[in-house]
Amino acid sequence: MGGLKREREIMNQRWERMWSAPGAKPKFGAARPVRVALLDGEAALHTVFRDQLAASEPDWQLDTYTHGTPAWPALRANPPQLVLLAQTLPDGCGMEYLRRCKRRLPALPVVILTTPGGANAPLD
Repeated sequence: MGGLKREREIMNQRWERMWSAPGAKPKFGAARPVRVALLDGEAALHTVFRDQLAASEPDWQLDTYTHGTPAWPALRANPPQLVLLAQTLPDGCGMEYLRRCKRRLPALPVVILTTPGGANAPLD
């Protein structure tokens, strides 16, 4: 199976597992559309997340960033309700961005995205 196709399949399966667990889906007030920020160096995965989010939560907005440096000012200026953060980014460590977020925006929920063994790792 092609690399990108396999990567999308893996991400789709992981997305389904993440949101299908009881109580896993975050509940937010209906006062405004929910904004989610995705920081991941793989731009192709942004499409997967956008498609899955549109299918499951059509009113939610997804802001995507491939690098942490341009994302940080945007997150501070207009914080989303949820951040999906890759453990590694092209311009730095996702864990460093997590520390920054928690220091300056302590109430902001952040989910760290990891891929042990890379995108071709076997699924559980």
